[in-house]
Amino acid sequence: NTYVPLDAELGFRINALRGFSIGVSGGYEIGKDLLFLLPEITSNGELTGVSHFAGADVCGWKADADISYRYGSILDVSARVGYRRWTQDADGSVMSYNRPQWCGGADVRYKPIRSLLLDAGYRFAAGRDHGSLGSLDDMHLVHLKASYAFTSWLSVYGLTNNLLNCKYDVFYGMPAQGINFMFG
Repeated sequence: NTYVPLDAELGFRINALRGFSIGVSGGYEIGKDLLFLLPEITSNGELTGVSHFAGADVCGWKADADISYRYGSILDVSARVGYRRWTQDADGSVMSYNRPQWCGGADVRYKPIRSLLLDAGYRFAAGRDHGSLGSLDDMHLVHLKASYAFTSWLSVYGLTNNLLNCKYDVFYGMPAQGINFMFG
């Protein structure tokens, strides 16, 4: 079982100007048997097509920064970036595997009229190193969403994920879905 004896974070937020908010934080985490998804390889270094979770004793530094702006109930804009550096307790080697070292994104929410909400966003994940197998491609995902509320209990929406149809692996050897649409 995964056990986290320490997960400490310290930060501060500044709200000096109306509608603006800036935050910075940093921390340290210790994990015992923290799960990492590892692809199985043969003795000659080829992938078998099977992956399994393995527990490792790791510690990690983390840092995050974010900024946001809100203009009444009409507009919300935000951006964030985070960094994680996981090192293995046994030998001090850096581990990332299915956990990106850099991640973040940006969102814009616009409500031109009371019933209509438009939402656009961007997410990224980078620095997913798989040791001797190499690094996974960075993820750059864009989404668009529109929703309309007919009443307080009935609304419709449409969402487009991975708008740029980026090709990337969620985990090593596990490709992600391309552009996709949802309605509801």
